[in-house]
Amino acid sequence: MVGKALSTRPLPQVRVLRTYRVSPLRTPGLYLRYALCDRELTNFTYDIDNLDELATFVATALGRPTSEIETYLLEVADDNRFLADLSGRLKQRRDRNPRPLFGRRLGWYALVRATKPRLVVETGTADGLGTALLARAVQRNEADGWPGRVLSFDVDPTAGWLLSDELRGVAHVVTGDAGVCIKHELRDQEVGVFIHDSLHTYEHELLEFKIALNHAAETLFLISDNAHSTTALMDTAAAVGGAYGFFREHPAGHFYPGAGIGLAIVRRPAVDRVG
Repeated sequence: MVGKALSTRPLPQVRVLRTYRVSPLRTPGLYLRYALCDRELTNFTYDIDNLDELATFVATALGRPTSEIETYLLEVADDNRFLADLSGRLKQRRDRNPRPLFGRRLGWYALVRATKPRLVVETGTADGLGTALLARAVQRNEADGWPGRVLSFDVDPTAGWLLSDELRGVAHVVTGDAGVCIKHELRDQEVGVFIHDSLHTYEHELLEFKIALNHAAETLFLISDNAHSTTALMDTAAAVGGAYGFFREHPAGHFYPGAGIGLAIVRRPAVDRVG
């Protein structure tokens, strides 16, 4: 009866739930919470309930103590000014939830804090939630004596609206197709961390990774936000003898099944084997 009543309402959230085949009978709590309270129709944000597994995943991949990675994850939760600024910007949009929830992106933050790259490249800026998190990690690294910057790409000229003026001091958003623009923007530069989150096709993802490999720092960390759907990063790692791993997130209190982090670690001498 609840499902029938809701389905007659002109709620776009109900259409989203139908697309994902979410049943109001099997998960009534999640169904009602999203249908009645959530503003997001795509690019869902949420907390995850396996943050401990994320810390272990990053720590194991980097060969660092899990306690170090946990410290970085806690930094974000305690960064009140950063979170308040994001929340203030989100509240101005009727199509966004008011609280910044990072999910798997916290793993990006921890990796940047741990590895201290001079250049982080992200494709697919969108609102700039992940970009802001990366920029904050770079800011904290700089305060520790390790300066760096973030370069993000998106075809939408309004992308990155979540970035404050302060964060834009270390993060720059380039408007254009990453597959075309990256080569020009990265000339004579070395990339320490590269994150694919743009066009999610195997071919485009592979193209971006090949470009990143051609600009690799001594150690390059490649991240795919689409590794749950394609094997592009796994195949790239295999081609150059890089280490590869995958973390699957578990969204807390959300119908979305979650995505994950594909992570490949490549040493620069191996780049010569890329075709």
